Amino acid sequence: MVDPRTEHDQATDALHTAQATAAVGRLAEAVGILRPHVPEQARSAELHYVFGRLLIDLEREELARGEVYAPIWLNFPWGRFPFPTRDHFPVRKAPEGETHLRRALDLSPNHVGARGLLALQLVQDTATVREGSQLAQQAALEAPEDHRAHLAMAILGLRQGNWQMGAAAGGAAERLQPQSGWAGVIVRFCAAVDETADAAAAFAGQDIEHLLFLADTLAEAMETSSLPEAAREVAGPAVHALSVRLLLAAEHALLEAQAMVRAARCLDRARRLDPKSAGASRVAGILLFKCGIFELAGAALRYAADANPHDALARRYLAVARFAVSPDGAPADGEFDLASEELLDIADTLASQLDFAKATEFCERAIAQTPDNLSCVFMFAQLSGLRGDTDGAIRVLEDALANHPSAAEVEGRLANMYLAQARLAEAWPLFESRLRRQRGSTPRPMPPVPQWTGEALAGRSILIWREEGIGDEIRFSSCLTDALGVLDAQVTYECDARLQGLYARSFPEITVRDEDLTHADIDQFDVHIPAGSLPGMFRRSLAEFPVDGAFLKVDPDRVATWRRRLDELGPGPKIGAGWRSLNAGWHKLPLHSRLDDWQPIAAVDRVHLISLQSGLRAGEIEAAAANGVAVYRFDELDIDNDMENAAALMSALDAVVSSQCWLLHLGGALGVKVYTFNAKPNPYFMDQDTNPWAPSVEVIYREHGATWASAMTEIADRLRARFERRD
Repeated sequence: MVDPRTEHDQATDALHTAQATAAVGRLAEAVGILRPHVPEQARSAELHYVFGRLLIDLEREELARGEVYAPIWLNFPWGRFPFPTRDHFPVRKAPEGETHLRRALDLSPNHVGARGLLALQLVQDTATVREGSQLAQQAALEAPEDHRAHLAMAILGLRQGNWQMGAAAGGAAERLQPQSGWAGVIVRFCAAVDETADAAAAFAGQDIEHLLFLADTLAEAMETSSLPEAAREVAGPAVHALSVRLLLAAEHALLEAQAMVRAARCLDRARRLDPKSAGASRVAGILLFKCGIFELAGAALRYAADANPHDALARRYLAVARFAVSPDGAPADGEFDLASEELLDIADTLASQLDFAKATEFCERAIAQTPDNLSCVFMFAQLSGLRGDTDGAIRVLEDALANHPSAAEVEGRLANMYLAQARLAEAWPLFESRLRRQRGSTPRPMPPVPQWTGEALAGRSILIWREEGIGDEIRFSSCLTDALGVLDAQVTYECDARLQGLYARSFPEITVRDEDLTHADIDQFDVHIPAGSLPGMFRRSLAEFPVDGAFLKVDPDRVATWRRRLDELGPGPKIGAGWRSLNAGWHKLPLHSRLDDWQPIAAVDRVHLISLQSGLRAGEIEAAAANGVAVYRFDELDIDNDMENAAALMSALDAVVSSQCWLLHLGGALGVKVYTFNAKPNPYFMDQDTNPWAPSVEVIYREHGATWASAMTEIADRLRARFERRD
């Protein structure tokens, strides 16, 4: 029997660790840390409260990042459409969070934090607003120091059209918590309604998520008729100004940031606030165009142009949409020829629909107009590679580099193409150009000490630091063993925090720590090197790659625990399954699979497929089971953040089948047998049939334009052969 005090101590430690992790912005990881310690029957109100708060904060963060939990239906006079169109969506986090807040209040009815946060959640939903109203009033009276109680009252004021109440309660919340963006935007809106502030200026510079919250609150009140007509009339100019501001944000998201979900969310709220807006139809038309729904885009843009003949952007996109669907790719009578940027816009849209052949045609037209336009060159090279023409991609990039010597973006793309052809001596020097580019996946500035170039260090100190995502970090850090073989130095390796335990166990002779983007103690190091520069020293030809790529050591006790869990599923091979990457860009979509594609593997005798998939969507596994692909998932495993248990589970499995994602790199680094379905050109594997970085990974390619059927059948055959030999 486990000592209850020990369980309590572990839960307390987990609570402190989760709060510290959340404080530095790693909310998903914090949820993963705390989840095993917060079963429904847990008796700690504080545990339930913190866990509920983390789940709610995580959902808000995911929404801000571009996630969506259900399709957004956009209704207009010319038609209606959903966005995005997916088979499945991820599960919301907030309802589970509210359940834990209720549990906290069951255990401690006067828990200030749980009561205030639950009230704030409930008043935002028409179905629970009455309960939330009672809770908010109680919280504001009994805990006037809790800003969330006042914020909940401010939301009630908005829903009722009581602008004075909204201003007063919102002001109280803002005074208690000056960083509360929701409170601030309520105060500004009420001031605009009261005409003590300019309506248009009230929303300038405000965070879009805060404006979306405000618009959602107002739109729901208008749609449920809880907003009196007189209050609606008084607020009209401020509501219109908010709608216009959201349309501008939607347009910027579409045209500048390529953030289509954010654009759809802004458009939806703007349309709900002002259903007759011609500008909303223009933005909807551009969104439909970006989705490749050209005919409906034309209807939307025609409506916008008719409503406002001076809307030049609507007229221009109307011409582009018509051009895209014209049989001969020519402008309609009376319409203008398209510029290269507009041709490229069509090509990008077609590529997002995986119509690479037609996208290439429009890209070639754009290049013919502006042959020195690097955006055209990059897209043409990308499309050439996806169509199987690596040589063509290399030719156009080499020409571009001749015309733009030392252009970092050109060098980086050419390096990838050289890697796909295993031309390593040419690739790695160009790969260093990544350090001269702004990279969203590696925001870290270069450390202000010299970069190591292979010289003897003789007892000096070196910082080796991670780059890119987990998969790339694992590939690059496979060179650590080589580096430590030649380094006579004090070595510190900075890794992703989720991998710290694995690296510390695998390299006990060096210091392993979480990355420090601020370089707070950089003066302790004589030199540094980014991990992505190690292959240029130690992987200069295919012959220099390891015979055995297993270099990470897993916790054996965790492996034993997972083996027992797997044995409970019954006899037969246990196969880990990862069917898509989280990267949904059009250049990655061809490497994704659907669970329906897995039927040949699911038909292997007595096989148990075990989900290793990140970002599971609601109903996805259940729908696959109905189609003959049964996948088991361990709900307690946080596959995105708990790398220790993810690695242990993978090591306990008989094999893993994975798309192009981090799973295959972690599996290879652990020595797990991995089969990955893929397509050429592939710079990660140099188009080899086994992963050069980790030979336990077999690569099964599909032909250009083919489905996954033959690749999946080949993997199923290899699995059968493997387990027949074992049996």
